[in-house]
Amino acid sequence: MPVQLKDSTRTVALDPDSLMDWLRTGSQEVPKHVSGQRLGDFLKRRDKTYESSQQAAFLADFSRFYRTCRSIEEAIENLKAYAVRVSELKLDKKLAYEVLKVKQGHDLSEDVLVFTLKTLEQMRANELQYAEESIASLCEQMDWHHEGPVDKGEVSKEFRKASKANTSSDKGSSNQLKEVAKLAYYEPIRNRLMNHGFIVSPRGTALGAVFPEKDWVDSTGVPFFDTTAKQTTDALMQKYELLGDTPSALTRLLMPKKKRMEGEDPLASAVGCICVSWTRHERNGRTLYIPVLGLSGVTEAKPNLGFFEKTCRHLGLPTSLTLEPYTKKFEFKAHEDVGPASKAVLEKNTEMNKFAKDSEEYLALKKEKALLDKRKKELMEVDGVRRVAEQTQFDIEKVLVTNYETMLQRTNVCAIQYRARELLRLRKPSRQALMSYVSFRESKDSKHLEAALLQPRTTQGVDLWICYWHSFNCAEPAALICASSYFGDGCDVEVCFPYEGLSDAGPFSNRPKETCPWCATVELGFRSVTKNTGGVDQSRESGTWLTELTLNTQSEPRKKLSLKSGFDAFDDNNVIMQSTGTTLGGSQPGGLVRNKDLDEEAYGDVVKTKIGRVRSMYYLLGLMDPKVVALDRPLFPWHTPARFKFKGLNKD
Repeated sequence: MPVQLKDSTRTVALDPDSLMDWLRTGSQEVPKHVSGQRLGDFLKRRDKTYESSQQAAFLADFSRFYRTCRSIEEAIENLKAYAVRVSELKLDKKLAYEVLKVKQGHDLSEDVLVFTLKTLEQMRANELQYAEESIASLCEQMDWHHEGPVDKGEVSKEFRKASKANTSSDKGSSNQLKEVAKLAYYEPIRNRLMNHGFIVSPRGTALGAVFPEKDWVDSTGVPFFDTTAKQTTDALMQKYELLGDTPSALTRLLMPKKKRMEGEDPLASAVGCICVSWTRHERNGRTLYIPVLGLSGVTEAKPNLGFFEKTCRHLGLPTSLTLEPYTKKFEFKAHEDVGPASKAVLEKNTEMNKFAKDSEEYLALKKEKALLDKRKKELMEVDGVRRVAEQTQFDIEKVLVTNYETMLQRTNVCAIQYRARELLRLRKPSRQALMSYVSFRESKDSKHLEAALLQPRTTQGVDLWICYWHSFNCAEPAALICASSYFGDGCDVEVCFPYEGLSDAGPFSNRPKETCPWCATVELGFRSVTKNTGGVDQSRESGTWLTELTLNTQSEPRKKLSLKSGFDAFDDNNVIMQSTGTTLGGSQPGGLVRNKDLDEEAYGDVVKTKIGRVRSMYYLLGLMDPKVVALDRPLFPWHTPARFKFKGLNKD
C-alpha cells in the first residue's frame, strides 16, 4: 500500500505533484530535498496514511528516510572503493621484507618469509570478506527502509507473545531464561534503531548502531567533553528512549505490561550495559564527534567461533583465536620415604606368610606390619595433599603461561598486519580493538581461577579472568564493530558513557553505570560514578547523578616503555601499576563507586591489580604506543562524499 492522504471525505494515494500541493497548504516551507527519485520511492513503497493536517509529520518521516538512505549509499560507495583497492593489492617477497623492516639481500629464513606471506594473504582475504559482509548488511538495511510501513519500530503482539512463551518458568533455569531473553531482544531493538535512522552493525556480530547524522557534533575549536558531553549524551538517551522503566524504552521492549519488579521477569531485565561511545573524526580541518551505541550481549544467536572470527574481521584484526600450546606435562615426585615404607610393608607381609595365621610369630609380625601400614598411610596422605596442591598450581600456571604466550603470538601477527596496512594504506584497527583481541579468552579453562582471587607472581603469566566475562562481551566492541563497518576504518572511543540497563532507570532515564573491568582496562576514557549525597533513591528520583570522566590517557606515560629502559611488566610496583591504581581510584574523596548503592568501591584492590597487570602487558607488547590510537581518522577515506569535501558536514 502506498503513502496516502486522508481528509474528511476520502483517502487517496499521494504522488509527487499531489504531495507538493498538500505540503504547500501547511505552515512549513518545503525543503529542497523533498523531490526526485528518493521521494518517488518513499511514496510508492512505504505505507502510511496521513491526516490532512499532518504535513509536519510527513516531512519528519521523509527527512529521516532521506538522510538514512543517503548515509547508507555513501557508506556503500566507500566500501566498494575499498574492496577494489584490496583486490588490486600485490603481495610479494618485496612487501614481506618491507613489512619486517629487513633490507632485501639480507638473510631471512624461509620459515619467517612463508609465515609473513601467509599472514598477509589471510589479511587480504579477511579484508575482502569484511567489505562484502559490510556492503551486504548496508544493502539489507537499505531494502528495509524501502518497504513496509513507515512506522515499523513497534513490537508485534505475536512476537511479544512468542517471547513470553519461550521464557516461561517451565522452559529452564533462571540463567537459561535470561540467555533466551537476550536473544529475543535482538530483532526488536535492531528494528527500533533502524526506524529511528540508526545504521546498525552486520548480522552475526553483537548489536551496535551509529546515531543518525543529525546527532553528530561539530566540535571544531570547542572543548566538547569539558562542557556539554554529559548533557548531550543524556539528551540522546532520552530523545530515543534508549533507557527507561516502561515497555516504550529500548531495553524494555519485551517487558510485560504489568508493573515491573526487580528480577520479576527475564524479559524485563535482559539488557545489561548500554553505552554511548563518542568517536572523533577529522574532515577538512574540522573535528566531528560521532556517537555510537553499544549493547552488552545482545546478539542474533549464541556466540560461537564464527561469531568471534567475524567480530575480529570487522574490527580489522587477525581472525586466528587459537591458543598457544602448553607442552609441559605435570609430573609428581613422591616423598622419598614413601617408597621405602611401601617396600617395608611388602617385606613384612612376605615374612608373615612363612607362618601359620594363628602362630605367635605371625601375630607378632602382624602388629609390626600394622605400624608399618600406619606409617605408609600417613606418608601417602601427606603426599596426596601435596599432589593436589601441586596439580592445582600446575593447572593455574598452565593457563597463565598459555595466556602470556598467546598474547605474544597474537601481538606478533597484529604487528605484521598493522605494518602492512600502513604500507598499503588499508584500514587499521583501533588501539582498543587490538588490546581486546590480544587478551581475548572465551573461558578461563580452570576451576581454580576466580575473578575475585588474585594469583601470586610465581611465573611469567597473565591472569585474564579479571571479571566474569571476556574482552569481547561488553557493549564497547559492539559499538566499535558498527563504526568500523560503517566508516570503513577502525576508531577508538575518546570517552564512553555507560548506562544501567538492568536496574530501575528512574523518571529521567539517565542512570549511569560504572564501567566494567574489561572496558576500564582497554578504553581511553569513560564516565564513572562517584558518591552521591542522598544515595540511589534521591539520585534516581531527581535525575542528578554525580559523575566524573576517568581518562586513562592522563596517567599513561608519554613515551614507549621497554625492557631496555628497565620496565618490568611483572613488577607490581611498576609505573603502570601505580598509574592504574591512581586512575581507578577517582579524583574525588569518595572514590569511584558502583551505581547499585553508590557506596561500594567500583574497583577493589584485586581488580585494580589485575587490570594493572594486564595493562602492564600491553605496555610490554608495545600496544600503548600513542601512534596506534585511532582518533581523528578521516570519514569515508576511500570514497569521500562530495558534501564532506569542502564545507564540512551538510545535514540537508
